[in-house]
Amino acid sequence: MNSSKRETMSPRERWLAVLAGETPDRVDRAALKQEFGTKVVLHGGMDNQQTLAFGSRADVEQEVRENLDILGRGGRYILAPCHNIQAVSPPENIVAMYATAYAEGWY
Repeated sequence: MNSSKRETMSPRERWLAVLAGETPDRVDRAALKQEFGTKVVLHGGMDNQQTLAFGSRADVEQEVRENLDILGRGGRYILAPCHNIQAVSPPENIVAMYATAYAEGWY
């Protein structure tokens, strides 16, 4: 969500937008964490349209680490796909997402 869009939204709309999220390639995760990270729990962050669906295991692991570093810093973050898991996503990528989060995501 870009900053100009946030400026025209009511506080309630901003809150719902944060919880609903957008695909990660359209969001400045660091700005989102800075603006809302102490007020709500952020959920999502994993790109279900590219990384989970078509990326390699290494791509998935890297995105998990980036999300934990950016969105997980200070807590209040649940790592998950941004919307749902696409049917074309290889099961290996889904397992890699959760295994990497389990191995590195404790805070």
